[in-house]
Amino acid sequence: MVKKISLTIARSIGQHQLADEEQIEVYSYALELLLGSLLKIVMLLLISGLLNILYPTMLGTISFAGIRFFGGGVHLSTYYRCLAGSLIILLILGKVATYNMDPHFLMPAFFVIFMCGIYSIIRWVPAGTEKKMIIDRESRLKQKIKAMIFLISCFVVIIVFLYCKLYTFANGVAYGLVGAIFFITPLGFLMIESIDRLLDFIIKPVCSKN
Repeated sequence: MVKKISLTIARSIGQHQLADEEQIEVYSYALELLLGSLLKIVMLLLISGLLNILYPTMLGTISFAGIRFFGGGVHLSTYYRCLAGSLIILLILGKVATYNMDPHFLMPAFFVIFMCGIYSIIRWVPAGTEKKMIIDRESRLKQKIKAMIFLISCFVVIIVFLYCKLYTFANGVAYGLVGAIFFITPLGFLMIESIDRLLDFIIKPVCSKN
């Protein structure tokens, strides 16, 4: 659906700009990414608002997306799987963030998350697939630095929230980091690839019957 809408809009833009087929495909891909992101944001806002977990979910989404943007990571094989998967993960993280543990244990727990993040960035960032992998050493170092700066910034925000006794907000940022860090590790790749294979196994027989 998103792809068809993007292609229709791209063809309309292409006609006005006298663009060739290759340029139209570029427009279509860019629009597909934009519309897909907007759809995800709208759905996330709506569902998290209905579940009364809007703020921790949004904070978790920001920290999750930041690490993913700079650090890379694994993705499900199709757009709709990615859409559903990311919504489920972010909503779960937002919900879990509303359950506060003893404040005395929060700082040690968040410090462990921070150290795991540092190790994961040094070890695996930028994380990519065989089809999309950054090999250049200088480029990889730049991505590591960007991801590290973002991680440190998030940790500072967490400390501020803890100081202000906004524990749910601190949890939201921290759990978003946990999710993003997990999906740049080999275990995260294994989990997503296993889910993809399972979905292929379930869906293919259904499609063949139809």
